[in-house]
Amino acid sequence: MPEEEKKSRIPEDLLSAFTQMYTTLIKPQFDELKQDVGILKQDVGILKQDVGILKQDVGILKQDVGILKQDVGI
Repeated sequence: MPEEEKKSRIPEDLLSAFTQMYTTLIKPQFDELKQDVGILKQDVGILKQDVGILKQDVGILKQDVGILKQDVGI
């Protein structure tokens, strides 16, 4: 094996340590973050629906104010 190829190879114990660290620490945290992102996306969807409902309510209130102004003669 050429000398350059020997230097560029990652030692097995280092690769094993990284693999173990990835599977026990990094991947579970990454998976948890992906779940959190999914939950946050759902929450954003709910908030958007709530904003839509509030906009409708504001429209109804504006109509009611217009009717009241007509009734009062303003």
